[in-house]
Amino acid sequence: MLSTTTLKTTAVTALRIWLALQWLNSGLHKITDPKWTDGTGRGLASFWNTALAPNAHGGSAITYDWYRTFLQFLVDSHAETWFSKLIASSETAVGLGLLLGALVPFAALGGLTMNMSYMLAGATSSNPVLALAAGVLIVGHRYAGSIGLDGLRTRLTKVERPVARVWNRPSLRRVA
Repeated sequence: MLSTTTLKTTAVTALRIWLALQWLNSGLHKITDPKWTDGTGRGLASFWNTALAPNAHGGSAITYDWYRTFLQFLVDSHAETWFSKLIASSETAVGLGLLLGALVPFAALGGLTMNMSYMLAGATSSNPVLALAAGVLIVGHRYAGSIGLDGLRTRLTKVERPVARVWNRPSLRRVA
């Protein structure tokens, strides 16, 4: 019979690899697409303009005025020229970090931040599922990186988690 730790580690690692492949697919698609990397930012400008454009009911896909103002500021300042490269490389970096199991909580947080930005701009598609998966990885960070570079670093350096170090102090142990 497998232990619960083994089951948790296997499940979270499978989720981590699936999420990594989603981010790598998206990031590598953008890196190889000239609309995202040729310096004009046409791909991102198109996304932003679509999000800001009025829909059939007169509103836009963006629910929050502060985010609409933020996106309009980015469009007006032509930030798409450098922001598109940042998005393409960030998506790829999140995918690589998750695939290798390196700095998993930070990679998942970066992915979650991008998912939230896309959802705030009105693009739902697979973003809610990806955001939920990133949240699970953040909560289950203890198991998420144990098979990967994070786990290797922990085994090689024998660094104990700070919480475990405090909890295992003799003064905090129950006396039977």
